[in-house]
Amino acid sequence: LIIGGEPLTNKNLWPLIEKVSCDTLMVSTNLSCDKETIDRLLSLSKNYKELIFGVSIDATKNITEFVRYGIEYDKFIDNVQYIIDNSSSNVKIQVLSLMTSVTIRDIENFTTVVTNWHAKMPNLIWDIYYCKTPLTQSFYTLPDIYKSSIIKQFEQIKKLDYVLGVDSLLSALSTYKFNATLHKEMKHFFNEFANRKNIEIPLCLD
Repeated sequence: LIIGGEPLTNKNLWPLIEKVSCDTLMVSTNLSCDKETIDRLLSLSKNYKELIFGVSIDATKNITEFVRYGIEYDKFIDNVQYIIDNSSSNVKIQVLSLMTSVTIRDIENFTTVVTNWHAKMPNLIWDIYYCKTPLTQSFYTLPDIYKSSIIKQFEQIKKLDYVLGVDSLLSALSTYKFNATLHKEMKHFFNEFANRKNIEIPLCLD
């Protein structure tokens, strides 16, 4: 497993790959690279039993571009499709999603995105985690009004055989109790962040 920073924009990636012998190579990436870089990595797939793109994304456009400030969502989506269209059978995508009190509220829309990817690449895996720290982005700051519908959605997602981590997430949703103090701190942080970056918060935080 190669993680970053962002490995696909690091010139030291290629010498490292040349020096390491393994059956499975996984590169964790936000796909903020050009297609020539993807082609270069895909060309190495013949050297491995399995080449895995671990793509980090948690929500659809507006929320992703806020919580992962600097990412270009449309470029990301285009690059995922490029991998799907140009991969040999030993290439896999593993979608790595961190559910925070903000990203989880877009789960219905994002599930549609991942489901469409899986339909085109059946060996795709969706690995879902939940935020434990900082506490201001954990489920302690998820207002109770959203919990019931989110739990129902994850109960449906759990039925998909290519999704990992749902049991742990559902357990966390039922365990974490809303904390008004942390929620106030979370709102302050996001408002300050939005003001400093001159961007809009993509959803109501209440």
